[in-house]
Amino acid sequence: MHSHEHTESESSCCHGDAECHTREVASQQSPVSVAGNGRVFEVTGLDCAEEIEILNRALSDVVGGRQQLSFDVLRGRMFVSDKASSVSSAIILTRIAATGMTAKEITGQTASLSQPRANAWRLLLTWLCGLSLVLALGIDIAVTKDIGILLTHDGTVSHPTAIACYSLACLLGMLLVLPKAWYALRSLRPDMNLLMVIAVCGALALHQWLEAATVALLFSISLLLESWSLQRARKAIEALIDTRPTEVRLVQDNGAVLMLSPEKVQINDKFLVKPGERIPLDGLLLSGSTTVNESALTGESIPVVKEMGDKVFAGTINGEGAFTAKSLAKSEDTKLSQILRLIQQGQSKKAKVELWVERFARVYTPIVMVLAVLIAVVPSLMFDQAWSKSIYHALNLLVIACPCALVISTPVTIVAALTSAARNGVLVKGGTFLESAAQIQILAFDKTGTLTEGAPSVTDVIPLSGHTTEELLQRAATLESMSEHPLANAIVQYAKERGIEPAAVESFKMVPGKGAEGYFDRKRYRIGSSDYQRKVIERNHSDEHENIRSQIDSLKLQGKTVVVMSTEQHVCGLVALRDNLRRDASDTVRWLTDAGVRKIVLLSGDHQSTVSVVGQQLGIQECYGGLLPEEKIACIERLVEHGKVVAMVGDGINDAPALARATLGIAMGGGTDTALETCDIALINNQLTRLPWLIKHSRRTTSIIKQNIALAIGVKVLFAGLTILGVSTLWGAIAADLGASLVVIFNGLRLLKTS
Repeated sequence: MHSHEHTESESSCCHGDAECHTREVASQQSPVSVAGNGRVFEVTGLDCAEEIEILNRALSDVVGGRQQLSFDVLRGRMFVSDKASSVSSAIILTRIAATGMTAKEITGQTASLSQPRANAWRLLLTWLCGLSLVLALGIDIAVTKDIGILLTHDGTVSHPTAIACYSLACLLGMLLVLPKAWYALRSLRPDMNLLMVIAVCGALALHQWLEAATVALLFSISLLLESWSLQRARKAIEALIDTRPTEVRLVQDNGAVLMLSPEKVQINDKFLVKPGERIPLDGLLLSGSTTVNESALTGESIPVVKEMGDKVFAGTINGEGAFTAKSLAKSEDTKLSQILRLIQQGQSKKAKVELWVERFARVYTPIVMVLAVLIAVVPSLMFDQAWSKSIYHALNLLVIACPCALVISTPVTIVAALTSAARNGVLVKGGTFLESAAQIQILAFDKTGTLTEGAPSVTDVIPLSGHTTEELLQRAATLESMSEHPLANAIVQYAKERGIEPAAVESFKMVPGKGAEGYFDRKRYRIGSSDYQRKVIERNHSDEHENIRSQIDSLKLQGKTVVVMSTEQHVCGLVALRDNLRRDASDTVRWLTDAGVRKIVLLSGDHQSTVSVVGQQLGIQECYGGLLPEEKIACIERLVEHGKVVAMVGDGINDAPALARATLGIAMGGGTDTALETCDIALINNQLTRLPWLIKHSRRTTSIIKQNIALAIGVKVLFAGLTILGVSTLWGAIAADLGASLVVIFNGLRLLKTS
């Protein structure tokens, strides 16, 4: 609301609300800003939720609680909040080393992805493990002349050299797992690493050399696949955001061009971009014109025309024209860097199903170990079953129960879905919001800047009380020059185009949701909505009063926003503006209905008649106008009270309070930094058509997660049944788990190709 019709929420009071909401969102997100003052550690071996839980247990007591830690699995980094207890980095590194992972503290360049680290050591160990197993098997077959050794459980037939190779395979396959397993044992927190080590050691104790080595190899392959799937996601995100040039052509005052790193360029510095180059910083075109491929930020491949006065963004690709621009933000504060930080922080906002899987795995593993002990002991003590057979069945259960596929099923899918969304111009700040998007039942739209283009233009200037058009425009532009609202900017721009410059204003004051007032030429002036100016309008003679009211009503029925300019004695005149609908607004509303959204509501601070006209054009039945910011919140609260999933779509600044109150706050992200900070989801490319795409994408993600969980648990149940029947083997169980892991990984990574 502007300072007048207070069309879409605003002025000074809204700035406070937005600031408050920003603090609220920040407190919900990862406690450490990537560019903040906390310490950053690069952790080798940080690949999934299992390692996050291990690090939380190892460090929470020395840093002051888990809330002081956050993690970026994509880059293998851990952040320690600057509010954490003053523990030395050396102690943190020692604690991490005790878990079997290694780490180093890093500084600088924390706002960009590191190069994907090919885990050559893990790959080498897996290859050597497999080679040792094949060599051992070859020796056994050559010595015994019996290929049936592949099916026998009698380890006594193995040749001593083969036994040595089998043992070497076990060591190589478990080498990276042993430290983590030892830490789990010492902390009495069993995990999948401990399960596998016990299974391999148990098989060796039973002289099941082939099975022990096969389990070690398959588990090593499983971990390698997990690491590979993460690398795949890293590369996908890197394609999205790791696109900044390493140098900027800085234009000096004397016209000379100096090559500098982007980090050294300050706000308002001039820089030159040549044809075909990546744009190094966010900037405002000062000279030249071009087209820019913004697909790295918005997912939209069609080049966008840029002329003097337009904004360009870091990481996008310049077309055929050279231009100079003024830097609008430092390197670490560009739109690209903000998106990167929010993607990293979004990993801490886990979906409910993701949290459920993690909690399930934590409870499930200890229960399985207890059951395995019972299976190993009870049959032999009570039913005279051979101890070797009981222990073998117990080991079978441990292998079957390993929750690899289950644990990896959800994070891989969520990361792939978030990455795909970002590549398509939709920034989702975590799995929990992606999950909520799949359940949207009611969607409330703001009007200005959301369903409309947010760039209103002046259509009518009607001077009254003996004033001229120039006098009216000069007074209106003077007050409006103190506001940043689109309506105010439109009036100021309209006046300047006609050679009318604003005067100096004193004692300027915004009246939240209504208008503004101030002094110039030693007189008090007011500008704002017709409701705000009602008393001044009524001071006119009855005929003149009716004439003013008639003109205001006529303009509003045309869908225009009316701004009234006045002194304390009379109305100086009317200024009418119109904000055109977005080209994709009508299609978006229709597609949202087709996608299953049950109710669409329009909330606006503009006059009811104006809002109704927009609603009729779009086919929206429920339209509420004349709303102050607090009244928008009340509308959202009434919708939420019914237990529905309510999404609010606004510009991310003026509608911050309503965005915060909705189940899901979605902001139009074009050009507004605050939008990226205050919402749950941002439409980076400012395209409304991404809304129905988002709903379908989130539902597809939810469906894939359910498929993965069902498959992972189904494999466990099947092989548990085979174990009870006595027909399963260790290597068969781990092979099945590996197969399930492969399926859930590739099923989840399918989302990377969503467009």
